Amino acid sequence: MKAKFCLAAGAAIALVMGAASPAAAQIAPGRSGRSTQTYLSGQEVWRELAAFGKCYARRNTEEALRLVATRPSSREEIETYKDLFRRQNQGCLGSITELRAPPGLIRGAIAEGLYAEGIPLPPAMAEPAPAPGEIRNLSDAARCYVEAHGAEARELIAATSPGTEEEKAAVLQLLPHFVKCVPDGVRPKFSAMQIRFRIAEALWRAGGVPVATAGSD
Repeated sequence: MKAKFCLAAGAAIALVMGAASPAAAQIAPGRSGRSTQTYLSGQEVWRELAAFGKCYARRNTEEALRLVATRPSSREEIETYKDLFRRQNQGCLGSITELRAPPGLIRGAIAEGLYAEGIPLPPAMAEPAPAPGEIRNLSDAARCYVEAHGAEARELIAATSPGTEEEKAAVLQLLPHFVKCVPDGVRPKFSAMQIRFRIAEALWRAGGVPVATAGSD
């Protein structure tokens, strides 16, 4: 039986606005003291996450490359994430004083930032699309999908923003082709945003040239 692909609810994420200056902004697992704080929600959260990814990819390219060089969902990814964001110096968060999100979403936003900002792909990080029998995870499936449907993949990133209904509709539309890259019998469950971020990283690793993205100046 062919794999069935389910769209899950979005992963937990929180953004905190407080009295701290941008120089003290941070990404969890760090902590900072604040006397005043408010929490963003809904589309504001996803917009700030996407803006952070682009800014970090542009301003901290070496660190961004170090994170996306790790295998997704690996111990190495988690340890690199902790090392990069343990310091209170995340100027790319702007007025946001703290961002709490799973490492995979932070990585995804930064990977899309590398693609959107046109950061050159280091030759050592280039990855060809896997053969059908070599697909083991969502990243493998995304590279498989991008090889066969590059135009649709670029349109997803260009025409939608993370966390929107437009993004979910676009992912649902491409899903029948995407699941062809998923091994038979596998029943994965991922959010539309997780699929989007993996596709963005696959486009970057394939050396794709981005078109103007949603929300671009």
